[in-house]
Amino acid sequence: MSLNNNNSSSRKRQDQEVCNAIDKFQNDLDHLFYEWNTINIVLESTRNAFAVSENSSEEHLDQVDKELSIAYDDLMAQVRHLDRRLNKMTLEVHQKLLQQPPPVAQHPPLNHY
Repeated sequence: MSLNNNNSSSRKRQDQEVCNAIDKFQNDLDHLFYEWNTINIVLESTRNAFAVSENSSEEHLDQVDKELSIAYDDLMAQVRHLDRRLNKMTLEVHQKLLQQPPPVAQHPPLNHY
């Protein structure tokens, strides 16, 4: 009977640990989704921020190029950060919930051009 109680207690503890891990991952996913939405909003805003017409001066075009380069560099840094966090979370899910190593990533790392 004591062995049965120990198994039951151990199982409940394991179940609670899994539930806690799932709650943590859900919170992390919610945060990452918020970050992705923020990146997407900034990207769309950047795409529409500068109006360029045929009559634009070279100086104006150079300034627009400079501002867009800065904005896109910042966005790429945010995307790389998000990618690293997603990869880290994938590793944690496999370690804590699936008890096995994660599959090898099939996509190349994000590079800045």
